[in-house]
Amino acid sequence: MTRTFLNWRAVLLYTHRWMGIVFGLLFLSWFISGIAFMYWGMPNVSIAERMDRQLPLDFSTASVAPSVAARRHNLFPTALSLTMHGERPIYRFGSVSIYADTGDTVSTSPVDADRAMQIVRRWIPEHARTIRYDRYLTDSDQWTLQNAQRSQMPLHRIAVGDERDTYYYVAERTGQIAMKTDRVSRIKGFFSGVLHWVYFTPLRRHGYVWNQFIIWGSFIGGLMCLLGLVLGIQRLSLTARFRRRGQPAHSPYSGLLRWHHYAGLLFGLVTFTWTLSGAFSVNPFGMFSGGARLTAEQRDVIRGGPFAVERIDLEGLQAGAAVLARHFPVKEIDVLQFRGALYLTATRAPSMLDVGREEGPAEPRMVSLADPGQGTFARFDAAVVEPIPDEIMTDVPIRDRVWLDEYDFYYRSRDGARPLPVLRVRYRDDQGTWLYLDPQTADVSVLSQRSRVRRWLYDAMHEFDIPYLYDRRPLWDIVVIGFSIGGVVLAGTTLWPGFKRVGRHMGHLFGLRGYGQLTD
Repeated sequence: MTRTFLNWRAVLLYTHRWMGIVFGLLFLSWFISGIAFMYWGMPNVSIAERMDRQLPLDFSTASVAPSVAARRHNLFPTALSLTMHGERPIYRFGSVSIYADTGDTVSTSPVDADRAMQIVRRWIPEHARTIRYDRYLTDSDQWTLQNAQRSQMPLHRIAVGDERDTYYYVAERTGQIAMKTDRVSRIKGFFSGVLHWVYFTPLRRHGYVWNQFIIWGSFIGGLMCLLGLVLGIQRLSLTARFRRRGQPAHSPYSGLLRWHHYAGLLFGLVTFTWTLSGAFSVNPFGMFSGGARLTAEQRDVIRGGPFAVERIDLEGLQAGAAVLARHFPVKEIDVLQFRGALYLTATRAPSMLDVGREEGPAEPRMVSLADPGQGTFARFDAAVVEPIPDEIMTDVPIRDRVWLDEYDFYYRSRDGARPLPVLRVRYRDDQGTWLYLDPQTADVSVLSQRSRVRRWLYDAMHEFDIPYLYDRRPLWDIVVIGFSIGGVVLAGTTLWPGFKRVGRHMGHLFGLRGYGQLTD
């Protein structure tokens, strides 16, 4: 007779049970916040608001050419944009801003409390009388935990004093508006981003600790789901061999645990994929790093050489800006170098889009800097774009080259923000490189086989970005909400039984009989 020293089924059962007690509340918050995240997000300063508060571009007072400004400050720019700083035109060479009327750098002296309040008063003059200084932040609060805001620390937090309980955050180093929140956006942000990303301030301030928590929490949670699936199938009796109140039953459990058993059978697999794919959002162990990207030499193929700031003359900028302004009020212009020629490009501000216009990106307009009189155009000719992939990777054969008028499985956007048409080129190299070349902006997206795998492991598994579903709303909403409600039932049905079990163990441990009876 063989003696069994270890009951593996009992070990798995107790492991799953106690993992559920530890992770139950976290899983419940993930499912609830996942539904909220479908429609809400974290507070932010929208592009539309930034553009609305910015004066239209006026380069009539510019008197210093970009090349002169760059030489004066010993800059070797690779990009240039034109915009306004208050009522004065400026050049932006990456992170350096220079006044186009004097050639002086835009003040980089620290912004103090009084100046921060002045910036907000100019931003929202209708509330100038009620604005007050609230707090100086040397580290993030709940709404400035994302990298875009953390990189701008320290911040001045300014209270508007309006009925929406609005706050603006002004960066001390740059004077830029880094964040805006109000009562409604904070509520929405808490029930979406904060709960779903576990963006609790004491944890998220420590980036590495938070990253490891998400990775290991997701992997351990996935293991819990996998154990539950195995146990749930093993403990299901199709012949109803179990007895409950004298009646045949398919499950040995009763009450909430019976709901948990059946919910696990129905929704356990999607819960497992959602949980596991959550870890892939933070690139665990760098498993998706090292993908294909263009080298500086390959980018020069597209640009036609290094950025030629010395060829950008002031008269051409002023003439080109005037031509672009015939189409819409221009707030910002980018100088684009493509195949050796220079162009000015601008996009209509979001809030200025025509009423009733279908969703999608605002199509940019371009004008030749060398000859603005030719007028504007929307994209470069296909005949100019198509030879580029052969020159970027000269020794690699091309598998196919096709113009896409619709999104494929890897170049996609639900709101239509990514422009079409786009040239897709697939190479026969070891990395399985794909290029997507946009003729509107000459931007190139590079995907390796590794990055395409991540698209399925994260986008497809976590966001249900699945072909023929993701773009079909409300079908996508119904499917995701249905599975999420199943997850809520699956996680929620463990809370009260788990609380009672912990109570019994605490009672036995400390001799608290009354406590144990209460939880029973």
